[in-house]
Amino acid sequence: MVRQILKRLEQARSLDPVSDSLQKAVMTLVRPQGLRNFLHGTWLGHPLHPVLVQVPVGAFLSAAVLDLVPGGRRAATTLIAVGTASTAPAIAAGLTY
Repeated sequence: MVRQILKRLEQARSLDPVSDSLQKAVMTLVRPQGLRNFLHGTWLGHPLHPVLVQVPVGAFLSAAVLDLVPGGRRAATTLIAVGTASTAPAIAAGLTY
């Protein structure tokens, strides 16, 4: 069921204008080709976005697990902070992807 929802969201053409506008705005802000290449991952030889997305996803998932463990609140709060802080670079790399 989740896979079907994600598939429909991925194929939703009505979201394309929003995505195109965001990507155009980011490309305007990331005008220097060196910065664009860095965010795209050219120096790595692999797109940077899929690598960067693992940090917030892992942090949020781990925080959810720690919320279920007695005494894990402080660690879960730290993981939420890490996940939140790591979303901006992942988004920036994704918009140049």
